[in-house]
Amino acid sequence: MNPAVMAAIAMLGATAVVAPVRAMSLHTQVSARRVGVGQSFRVQLDAMADLGSATPGSPRLRVPPGISASPPRVTTQQQVSIANGRIQQRQGISVTWTLRAAHSGSFRIGPPTVQVGSARRAGQTVTVVVVPAGSAPPSAGQGSSPGWPFGGPNPFGQNSPFGSMPGFNFNFGSGDDPDLDLLPSYPDDLKMDRALDPTAFLRAMVKPKHVVVGQQLTLDIYAYGHRAPFREVNTSEPSRADFLSWTILENSYGERQYQVPINGSVWYAMKIRELALFPIRAGTLTIGPMSMGFDGRGYPSQGQNLGLIRKSRPLQVVVGEPPLAGRPAGYHIGDVGHFALTAHVEPRQITQGDAVSIVVKLEGTGNLPYKLHTPEQRGVEFLEPGTVDQIAPQGATIGGWRKFTYVVNVDRAGDVDLGSIRLPYWDPDQNAYRVAEAALGSVQVSANRQAEAENTKPEDDDPLSNLLTLRSSLGAPAVKPLDVTDRPWFWALLFAGPLGVFAISGVVGLGRGIGARVRARREAHGTLAGRALDEAREAAAAGDIGRTASAAERAVFTAIEGASGLKARGVLRDQLPEELRAAGIRDQLCDGIASLLDECDAVRFTGSSDGSPAELSDRASGLVKQLLRKSRQASREDT
Repeated sequence: MNPAVMAAIAMLGATAVVAPVRAMSLHTQVSARRVGVGQSFRVQLDAMADLGSATPGSPRLRVPPGISASPPRVTTQQQVSIANGRIQQRQGISVTWTLRAAHSGSFRIGPPTVQVGSARRAGQTVTVVVVPAGSAPPSAGQGSSPGWPFGGPNPFGQNSPFGSMPGFNFNFGSGDDPDLDLLPSYPDDLKMDRALDPTAFLRAMVKPKHVVVGQQLTLDIYAYGHRAPFREVNTSEPSRADFLSWTILENSYGERQYQVPINGSVWYAMKIRELALFPIRAGTLTIGPMSMGFDGRGYPSQGQNLGLIRKSRPLQVVVGEPPLAGRPAGYHIGDVGHFALTAHVEPRQITQGDAVSIVVKLEGTGNLPYKLHTPEQRGVEFLEPGTVDQIAPQGATIGGWRKFTYVVNVDRAGDVDLGSIRLPYWDPDQNAYRVAEAALGSVQVSANRQAEAENTKPEDDDPLSNLLTLRSSLGAPAVKPLDVTDRPWFWALLFAGPLGVFAISGVVGLGRGIGARVRARREAHGTLAGRALDEAREAAAAGDIGRTASAAERAVFTAIEGASGLKARGVLRDQLPEELRAAGIRDQLCDGIASLLDECDAVRFTGSSDGSPAELSDRASGLVKQLLRKSRQASREDT
């Protein structure tokens, strides 16, 4: 046994307590009992349970109004003790919250709680006195690292025997552990021979690196931190424009961090992303870098809420196509995986001209195709299918099923064999082509005389049969004199007259149509303005000043657009008079319009007006009449 471990056990035996260790213990600590306004302090909860018991989780901290708390930072712990001559091992978590007070006073914080099995256990409540800023003594967190046990000096010294045992490494932030053989087991994917950065780094891996179009490859991204446990913040996902992507591991929240030895030092490592990618083209394709901020003690942030930013290296994947040799007919580039087809046809007995329903289910793993090739034959027509699917990650593989529902029209009688639906695909595991096939079977189609008559076409005489005649002897062909209708000038004269008439009538009709559309548009504005005035008069009669103002404003805006083409609603109010004058509306009318619109705005915001609803309606009516008169004058001038 390691001498350091024997020394630690001996020391524990000398100080062992006779009373048995409780199955669950919770201990609450606070970094300072007296702090200033705006000064941060920490609350820590240590929750330990016997090895084999339910592990504590889901920490929560109740804080009073005036106190803000950061999300909890959780680290795992292990302890070894001796009681009654027996070695007992415990495991648990240490949870730290960073708090800040917005105003002075005495605050009771907590209790902090954790979930243990189906029950929630609570720690102790702590009281903190908050005084005005500058009145409190400097806390352990100001100007230096917080005092132990929040990460400060080890009270047992650098040569403590506890540093070589899991749960007794008090030298936080160093990442060094001389007894690496005592570390808990970790996944082989986290192993590394050397670190890519002295503090923290991201490592991206893709497998396999040589695939064909449509073949799944898996992208795994791991994060390594040397100082202490960390959490993921400020993440930027890797670019992957040349791939279809499925997310297997969306983020690292809730993922376990492992202690991993790298070149004699202990690192904290975890998987932060796992993506299934399907290349959509051949070539050397690039997967971009991922960026992540390391947030935690010992990782200096590069900005507010940014954390210590690190990026993974970009990756390149060589993508080819399956070989041409042995490629079955109908294979579509990208159909790669392991597939099976089943089909259900209903009904099996129909009348000629009716349809059957065919449901084809495609199951398997890989890049499930979105389209199947259907058999083609005379009298059988497959319409475009409806599709439903259920595709999701199955462990590290993408798979599921997709259903295609076809409506098939059958227009010939008898025992009609519908054929089969085939899906050629490339099997990457066997490096060979495979074909999934589903036989559709036959349907009994009874004759329908009406359908047969529609589908039967009479055999007419060939209209080209007399176009050429056979010659009985060799020689130059006889030259047939040109008819009048074969002369170019005949057709020019024939079509010149009608074309001229059509051209002249077209120009005249075009002019009339344009004028009619202009007049119709202006008259349409008059109709809409009149309806708005009717609504204004009705609201004025009811004494509703708000609705009167709204209708009057709408009538004036409509009349302005009909008279000048100006969409006045989109013009700033202080610029409206100038725009109206530019549109040809005289100054007195512009001033009246501006005055009325200002009064409508006042009614909208205050709910009252200097005049009565009837007066407002009458003023709007007068303005609209003047604008419509100008519109009619413009129409006569256009005509």
